[in-house]
Amino acid sequence: MLTLLTETEKGMKLLLFIFLILTQQNTLAFEIHAHRGGSSKYSENSLKAIIEALDKGLFAAELDLHLTKDNHFVVTHDPVINVKKCESPIQNQLESLVIRELLLEEVTSFICQTKGLTLEPITSFEQVLIQSKKYKNQKLNIEIKYYRDPTEGLHNNKNDPLYPSRQHLVKNLHTLLTKYQAYKRVIIQSFSKEILVLVKAQSHEAVTSFLYSGTYLKFVPKLILKKYSKTKKLLWFPNYKEAFKIMVNEDFDYFSPKISQITSLLFRHKFRKHILNARLKNNLDFKIIPWTVNNKKKSDIYAQELDGVITDYPELWME
Repeated sequence: MLTLLTETEKGMKLLLFIFLILTQQNTLAFEIHAHRGGSSKYSENSLKAIIEALDKGLFAAELDLHLTKDNHFVVTHDPVINVKKCESPIQNQLESLVIRELLLEEVTSFICQTKGLTLEPITSFEQVLIQSKKYKNQKLNIEIKYYRDPTEGLHNNKNDPLYPSRQHLVKNLHTLLTKYQAYKRVIIQSFSKEILVLVKAQSHEAVTSFLYSGTYLKFVPKLILKKYSKTKKLLWFPNYKEAFKIMVNEDFDYFSPKISQITSLLFRHKFRKHILNARLKNNLDFKIIPWTVNNKKKSDIYAQELDGVITDYPELWME
């Protein structure tokens, strides 16, 4: 009787062990990307927010990159420094607040505050690569910022572009990632399909993510879009059939749609038909990770069909 009980216990322990392993694998398979660091303590895109996300064991810290005049990438969302959120002791001496027209030391002299959180300096991406090197099992999901909107491109009524060329951006990124042997530690995302194509051409190790929110209706004049810029986001219309073709033709690793579009009654059916079902039917393995998912119930619409989320509140998926 004692021997039988012992064997039973061994069997139960083995089943429990297998269950825990499978559960852990399922948890790890669902990717949580902390949007701009996703911190409730530190301001967005700050070094502290990014490191905090990695310390929590999240799959990735998501961040935004811009290139300075002296060809250094800095981590911040907007192409023009927002003086409502940021300040510097030298800001009154600067002729421009456009990042591509400023030197690294000028940009990093600014400290910024978002959502009433801590004041944090704008950091260089090089510092992020150095400080995050010890996190072997986690990623940096980096967005190469570029035009995604026909009303963008000019600032302060000048004819100066907000961004350097795609080729220049990708060349400088390749140099930096090669220097730190960091391709395996990053996912490179962009709304610009052309940038991602250039990235893939630079390195076979590159992991790419196609950010997507569609395009404007063609009959809407650019002048109207520019005049009513506050409502222009309502005029984005996704074409998921076309997006699927891009994913197939360019062989990108991730598809990252806008959550409010894929959950809306207007576009939900098309997303399921042309992305989810088409991926399954064609036995493709690209991952689908929508942005920015701050309501867990929205992602639950697709149950296990999504591969992860980009979110401001990663703790919602850690409970």
